Amino acid sequence: MPDYWHPSRRSGCESFQWARLKDAPGKLSIVNAPGDDAAWTQTVSVLPGWYDLGAELQTRGAWMGGAFLAIQQGKSFASAFWPSEEWARHDIYVHIFKGGPVEVQCGLTSPNLRTTVSCRNVSLTKIAAPPAGARQFELAKQQPLSFEEAINWTTVWLILLLGTLGFIYYRYADGVAFSATAGTISTDSLSTRGVVVLFGLLLAGILALTRIEWTPGAGFSIVTPQAARSDEPHYILLINSLLFDHDFELQDDYARVAQGGLDAGVRFQNVPLDRHTLLVNKRTGHHAFASIDSPDSVVPCDPEFILADDVYEVSAHPPGFSMLMALAIAPFHPSVGDAEYYAALVLAIISWLGALMTFVAGRGVGMSRAKGMFAVALLIGASSWLAYSRSFFPEATIGLGLIVALWALTTDRPVVAGFGVAFAAILKPPLAVVGIGFIINEFRAGRRQNAIKLGLVMALCGAPMMVFNYWLAKTFVISGNSSWLRGASLKSIYDTFFEPGHALLYFIPWAIIAFIAIARSFRSDAPEAKLLRQMALPLLLFLVLLSCSGTGPGLCYGPRYWVPFLPWFALATIEDVSRARRPALVACGILVLIAALFAIPGALRYPDIFSRVPWAAWKAG
Repeated sequence: MPDYWHPSRRSGCESFQWARLKDAPGKLSIVNAPGDDAAWTQTVSVLPGWYDLGAELQTRGAWMGGAFLAIQQGKSFASAFWPSEEWARHDIYVHIFKGGPVEVQCGLTSPNLRTTVSCRNVSLTKIAAPPAGARQFELAKQQPLSFEEAINWTTVWLILLLGTLGFIYYRYADGVAFSATAGTISTDSLSTRGVVVLFGLLLAGILALTRIEWTPGAGFSIVTPQAARSDEPHYILLINSLLFDHDFELQDDYARVAQGGLDAGVRFQNVPLDRHTLLVNKRTGHHAFASIDSPDSVVPCDPEFILADDVYEVSAHPPGFSMLMALAIAPFHPSVGDAEYYAALVLAIISWLGALMTFVAGRGVGMSRAKGMFAVALLIGASSWLAYSRSFFPEATIGLGLIVALWALTTDRPVVAGFGVAFAAILKPPLAVVGIGFIINEFRAGRRQNAIKLGLVMALCGAPMMVFNYWLAKTFVISGNSSWLRGASLKSIYDTFFEPGHALLYFIPWAIIAFIAIARSFRSDAPEAKLLRQMALPLLLFLVLLSCSGTGPGLCYGPRYWVPFLPWFALATIEDVSRARRPALVACGILVLIAALFAIPGALRYPDIFSRVPWAAWKAG
């Protein structure tokens, strides 16, 4: 591979050739690569101004094609091509308006396999101005936004609504609940038998949800559970690899999918999936991300990571979730095509268990059975938890671990809490910050032994997983298609709360009540605030972590990264609302109603509205 240059394609690496000639400049060549995107590329940083992009080019066997020079910055692109049979110097002149990285390309555009292009002496030179009559382009010229274009008015109105209702709630949050709710929320008017019946009905409803879809204008239909898009088929792929290949290596599995296999799910037969994998070189001990969507993606055709005897592929997603699913469905002896069906069944039950543990956690801190069921109703009927009951993402499973940890810690079971946090962190390693928050809470409260037990259990669970990861992929932490820690950004904080396609406060506006309640409790020593106090620091640390992620939740439904914490939010909201006065209850009720109008149709239309605004669930198409 020549210094700084790399191919634009990840396949057909044999088409990209280079030669370092004695007493002659180095030469880059592309052969047998039909299409218009085969190019040698290099990324350089530039200042604003005029530039001369030039190179000596040669084309052999051209027919309706030739060599091209191009420069790209973001989505802005400038290029020109020439079918020169002999070596000749060609230039384009580009006005770059925004300083920063640009990608320089020298490539081949051709409809056939017989064309060869060669480039040498490629240069990008800053100039005062282009010569008269030269080919000129403008790159990334920014048009000033109007005031209306610069402001997302939906977000402005949401902030005003949340600010108004949040203030009303805060103003009237203290006090005894008025009599209309005192009988239903403050006392144990709900019998144990009633709780059992309600949870039985809830389980039946969640299981039914995995088989039902609704489309505006078309009505309801019965469906078979299938992995949809984004990360879901890649989890199914690893589940099938564990069940049927009995290994973690996925290079053969992706090849089978492209050839019509069911390994990644029914929808992905004959689909050349982007590989959500880590490429591992056994000889050098190095690893690299394979996905083209990864900011840290391997350089295409890097000889160190071209699949061969020394190189293999494993999932870039934490293996714990797929291992758990494979273990759970193995007793059913599924075929390759049945994995989705049984995984959907297991995940629906896990979601139900998360709701059950929400009730148990509420009871553990003194909530009545009625209050506990109100928290469950809030979680299931007015949040994205219901939609994730039918997804193949691990978020609901992680949420089960976190609610178990919260229940255990508030009922003085630090060892169980440690296992709950460790379980969540094995499925998504960045969530280890929750355990750090719990440990700090216990030290602050003077419960040093609890803190030590919690930390020891997390370490005893985490250390073997890290050793396993290193054995598997030559890295101690496997946490997805890119590194989570990419530098703090206020934009990431804004996006997690107000980006319309995934924002927590767009999809679950009543979460503002939970944040108000948790913030108020952090400085309180009142026994009834014990549950909320345990939430405060872990959530703060998680928010700091989100600010450093830089990549967002990707293609998915709603606020995926917040889904594991929704049982916490439901308990915090119900715990605080039970002591609020009428105006605060009205404000909370409005927010819950809005969330329910999004959550229920959103769950019925999953996954058709991935990365879309919550009210898209009510629109056809």
